[in-house]
Amino acid sequence: MEASFQRPELIHLLEILDAPGHQGVLVLGGPGVGKSVLLQQLETELQRRGREAFLVSLRGAEVADLSALIKNEVTRVVDVSDVEFERTIRASGSDGLGQVSAALNQVTGRLTAPVLLLDGLDEAGYPQRMAAAVEELSHGLDAWTLVLASRLADIEYRRFGRQFARLYVGPLAEADMFALLRVTAPDLAEDVVRDIVRKADGNPLIARLVAAQALQHREGAGVVVGEYLEGLTESWVDGALQASPDPALLGLFLEELALAGGQDRISVLAGKLRIGEGIVRAVLDFPSVFSLVTVDEQAGTVEFAHASVQEAVLSQQVFVRPFRLADLRFGAEEAEHDDLLDASYVGRHSLDRILVHKRTIVIGDRGSGKSAIFRKLGEERSIEALPVDDVGDLLHRIVDKGTWLDADALRAAWLVAIAATVASAVPVEAPKALRRNASGLRAALGLPTEPPGRTRWAMHVLARLLGGTTLKFGVGPVDFETTLPAGTPPSRGFLDVDSLLQETDDLLEQTGRHVVVLLDRIDEAFKYDRGRQEALVQALLQAEARVVQLARIALVVFLRTDLFELYDIQEKNKLVSRSLVLEWSEEDWLQVLIRRVFANEPFDRLARRLRVADDEIELRAALEVLFPAEIEGQPVDRWLIDSLRNGNGDISPRLAVLLLHLARDHSARPDAPVTAVPLFSTDAVQRAMTKLSDLSFYEVANDFKVAPTFVLNCRAGKLAHFTLAEVEQLFDDAEGKIGDQVRLLERLGFLERVVEQRGTQTRSMFRIPRLYTRCWDYA
Repeated sequence: MEASFQRPELIHLLEILDAPGHQGVLVLGGPGVGKSVLLQQLETELQRRGREAFLVSLRGAEVADLSALIKNEVTRVVDVSDVEFERTIRASGSDGLGQVSAALNQVTGRLTAPVLLLDGLDEAGYPQRMAAAVEELSHGLDAWTLVLASRLADIEYRRFGRQFARLYVGPLAEADMFALLRVTAPDLAEDVVRDIVRKADGNPLIARLVAAQALQHREGAGVVVGEYLEGLTESWVDGALQASPDPALLGLFLEELALAGGQDRISVLAGKLRIGEGIVRAVLDFPSVFSLVTVDEQAGTVEFAHASVQEAVLSQQVFVRPFRLADLRFGAEEAEHDDLLDASYVGRHSLDRILVHKRTIVIGDRGSGKSAIFRKLGEERSIEALPVDDVGDLLHRIVDKGTWLDADALRAAWLVAIAATVASAVPVEAPKALRRNASGLRAALGLPTEPPGRTRWAMHVLARLLGGTTLKFGVGPVDFETTLPAGTPPSRGFLDVDSLLQETDDLLEQTGRHVVVLLDRIDEAFKYDRGRQEALVQALLQAEARVVQLARIALVVFLRTDLFELYDIQEKNKLVSRSLVLEWSEEDWLQVLIRRVFANEPFDRLARRLRVADDEIELRAALEVLFPAEIEGQPVDRWLIDSLRNGNGDISPRLAVLLLHLARDHSARPDAPVTAVPLFSTDAVQRAMTKLSDLSFYEVANDFKVAPTFVLNCRAGKLAHFTLAEVEQLFDDAEGKIGDQVRLLERLGFLERVVEQRGTQTRSMFRIPRLYTRCWDYA
C-alpha cells in the first residue's frame, strides 16, 4: 500500500550501505513506524541498482529455520543446487552456523554486492537466541552486508559491535504523512486527511488503519477511538468482528492465530478449530479482515498484518473479563493449605502406582508434591484412608520431647502410633475385647474415641490420662513403658499392640475392608535435631516392615529425600520394590506452573481452548501468555527449568507457586487492569527468580542447617565451582566431619558432583546450581 511512497530514511540507508567500513546496519524503531516497509523499499531499490538483495522475514521463525529461509530467498536469484545448506542451526558455537556462512560465501562470486535483509527480529520465536545466531552468522560472512530490523529495546545490540551502523526510524514528518495518505487513500477529503495526520502523530501504520476505516465507512477519522496504536488496533479488531458474517468463528480464528504466534498454516488452524478449511477461507475473504491478516495463497499460510494486531486480539479476545494481577490466586506453596490443589494437580498416575503396586514409601525433596499426594489419597474413594498429617504431634503423645527411647522402643512407639490410628477403623460389631482395647488406646493418647459411656475401661483410662499416666506397651518381643506427656503416676495397664493390629487385620479381612494409614510431615518431628530424625526414620522404616506383612492394613509414609538417604544402605536395598521416588519431568512441572494461573476465572475460555488430551494444556501457547518468549538469551521454558533445578537434577512444584507469587509482587503495576500479554515482564520475572534463589539459598543454611558455615562462606566468596581440596578450610569441624557435611549437601541438591576433563587428565569437582547462586550475582 505504501510502495509508491518513498520512506525518507531510504536515502540515508543507501548511503550507509555504499560507504565502506560497515558490515551491516541495525534498523531500529517502535511498532508501526515503517521498518518493514523501509526494508521492502530497500530491496527494490538495491535490485534496481543492480545489487542482489534478499529479504527474509524472521517473524515467528525459530533459529533452526534460518538456513531454510535464507536458502529459499537466494534460490530465487541463483542456482544453489551444488551448495550444501545446513538444515539445522543451533545457538552460538555450532557447526551449523559456520556451514551456512560457508554456503553463502560460496555463492558470493555469482552475485553482485549481495545484501541480506532480516526483518522482524523482535517477532522471531526467541528473539535473543535469534540475535545470537545472526551475530555468529555475520562473523562468518566475507562479502555480504546485513540489514537487521527490530523494535525490541532490550535486545543486546552491542553484540553486533561497531561494524554495524545504527539507523533509527522515527515518526514521519507532517509533510511525509500527507504524502503517504495521498498515495494510499487518494479519495479521502482534505479535512479527513488532516484529521488522520493529527491522530496518527507520525505513525504510518496508524495512518493506514484510520484511512482504511474512514474509506470503508465513508466517515471521518473520528470513527476510530484512541490516540495510540493499541487502542486503534483494538478498535480495528472490534470493527472487523462486527462487520463479519460470522463474528463468532472469526473471533475463534483470530484467537487461535494469536496463540499460534501470529502465523500458521490455514489448514492447521482449521484443524484446531475442527472445521473445514473452506469455511475458514470464506470468513477470511471479507473486506473488514483484509487489514488484520495477510494470506499467502501459494504457501497456504496466514499471519497478522502487524504484531500489534496479535497483541490486541490476545488482550481483547482471550480473557473472559478484565482483571488485575493482584486479583489472581496462585495457591499456597504448602499443599496442606493449598486451595488450588485440585485445579493444578499433575501426576495422578502416582496414586495408581501407590495403590496398585503397593508403593508404601514415597520419597521426594521438600516441595516435590508429597503432601499433595497425601491429600489426594486421603480423598480417594476407592480406599479407606486414615490420614495423619501431623505425625510429630501424634508421636509426641507417646514419646515426650524431653525423653528418648532406644531403637527397639522407638520402633515400638511407631507401631503404637499406627495402631492408635487403625483403632478408629475397628467396627462396632467387633469383639468386645478388641473394641475396648482400641478405644482405650485412643483415649490414652488423647485421640477421639467412641462417645463416653460406651466402655467403662475407656472411661477409666481417660480419667487416668487427665491425672497423668505411664502406659506399658507390648509390641512383639519388646515391652516398654512410656510416660505420656501429661502424666507422672505409673499405671498397671498393659496393652499388646501387636495383637491389636493382628486382630484388627483379621477382622477387616473377614468383612472385606482394607484400610491405609498415611503418615505425612515426618520431618516436622524433632525438626532441627538430625540425630533424632535419623533414629526416627530408622525406627519408622522398621515398623513399616512389620505392617507390610498384614493383609488388610497398609501403611504409606511420605519421606523427604535427605531423611531417607540417612537410612542404612543395606537396609534401604530391601525397600526398592516398595519405594516411589517423586521425579518431575519438565513438561509436568510446566503444567503445574500454567495450571496455577489458568485456574483463575479470567482464563476459563483460554484454558478450554488450549486444553489437549488428558487434561493437559498446550505448553508453548500458554507460556507465551504468561512470560516473554525469551529471557536472558534463553527460551523461557529452558530458562525456567535451568534456573530452578537443584544439584540432583530435580525441580519441585512448590517453586512454581513461589515464582508466580514473587513475579506478581515484582510487577510494576499489579493493581492496574491487564491489557496485554505476557502477564509478567522480563524485569518482573528476573527479579522474582533472584528472590527465589535467595530464599532457596537461606533454606539450606538456616532451615535445613546443613553445613551452614561452608554454605555461607561459598556465598561470601562467590564460589560456585571447585574441588573439595580447594574449599576444605571453609568448613567448620564443629558441624560434623567434612565428608558427612558434603554428603548431606549433595543429598539436598546444593552440591552437584561433576567431572572436569583437561586433555587426558580428569578431576572430580563440585558445582553449586544456579538455583542457589543466582542471588549472589545480584546481591
